[in-house]
Amino acid sequence: MANAKTQNVTGHAKRLSQNTKVRFAAVGVFNTLFDFGIFNFLLLVFSVAAVPANIVSATSAMIVSYMLNKKVVFRHEGAHTAQRIVLFFAVTIVGIWVIQNLIMVGALGILKEMFDPAPDSFLLWFLQNFAKGVGVIGSLAWNYFGYSRLVFRSPNPKEK
Repeated sequence: MANAKTQNVTGHAKRLSQNTKVRFAAVGVFNTLFDFGIFNFLLLVFSVAAVPANIVSATSAMIVSYMLNKKVVFRHEGAHTAQRIVLFFAVTIVGIWVIQNLIMVGALGILKEMFDPAPDSFLLWFLQNFAKGVGVIGSLAWNYFGYSRLVFRSPNPKEK
């Protein structure tokens, strides 16, 4: 009985791992945790402002993201061409430096107005992280579209 359940779970896991969107989500969770780790390290240890901390953390995550998206998510076998790398970074930079920061700054402005946090308070730290999370959601949709349609598109459009 336990063996049948194990095989059933294994079968579901294997089917899920074959889905590009599931792999994208898993890599995205890893990259987001990596990004937030660096972001908070810069905020808390070095007292860097939110936007510069976000640029450094998101850029670090972007470098890791390229390799994971190429190999794990889209399983792209092509070479690391200059064109592909430039396209990846262009899509990602627009996503995390422009879209994510615009959303983060807008959300943080609204949240600061609503809650009026004291400087260096836990509430301000929480609001900064919440605003970054809202920005991440916006850049997520942009990045998936750009990666799947431009950077790592399959030569066979029915393949995914």
